[in-house]
Formats: sequence, structure tokens, C-alpha cells
Amino acid sequence: MAAVAGGDRPRNEQNLPVNLALLAQLRDRVAAAARGYGLTVQRVNDLVLIANELSSNVVRHAGGSGNLRLWSDGRAVYCEVSDTGNGLSDPDRAGLRQSRPEATGGRGLWIIRQLSDEVHIQTGPHGTCVRVGVRLP
Repeated sequence: MAAVAGGDRPRNEQNLPVNLALLAQLRDRVAAAARGYGLTVQRVNDLVLIANELSSNVVRHAGGSGNLRLWSDGRAVYCEVSDTGNGLSDPDRAGLRQSRPEATGGRGLWIIRQLSDEVHIQTGPHGTCVRVGVRLP
């Protein structure tokens, strides 16, 4: 997942730690970076929600810590969150269907898929990496 989509060199790449204590700060940093990359106000909000959902999944389901990478290739802004958890059982189908209203979880990846222009998931027994792209205007 480390390769940059489109092959262009990343601009202003940021690497941020993911853990419970830093979630609020992470959202602020993602918002500032997204504005700097040129996303519209609505897409900045979308990217912050995407980053929050991915990071919250790391905290809840993947051992509590991970890494968030953020960059732009001039066509899109990419957010990539990785962890060292046990992985997803069915990454190709994860988040394709909305959870039932009475479910207490299972909405994060569905929300991410709704707000993103592209989603790539690599997973295995030693961790998961989710890369999301949001097109620039």
C-alpha cells in the first residue's frame, strides 16, 4: 500500500500516530492538511470523518495504535491508516452493506465507502492497511 496512486510524487506527506489519546488532535491535523491540499469545505469534513472512522477502528479493533499517512498527488488526497491487528475476515465485502438500524456497530467502513472516491484494503493476520482517495475539485 505504500505506493502512491497515479505514480506521482506525494506532496506534503504527513505521518501521524493513531491512538485514543491523540484522536482529537488527529482530526484537527487532517482538517488543516485537507484544506491545504485544496479540498472544498464539504470534502474536508468528509475526509475528517473518514480519518476518524479508520482511526477509531484501529483503537477499538486492532490493538489501539497504528499510523495515518496523508498526502496528495495533485488529483486527489489520500488517507491511509495501518495497524498491526488480526486483520479483516472478508476485506472485499467489508462495508459494502449498511448495518441494520438496531446493530451497535459495523457502520464505519460503510460510511467510509460512501464518502470516498476510492477504497483499497489490504489485510492479513499481522495487520490491515486501508487507503482512501478523495478527488480534488
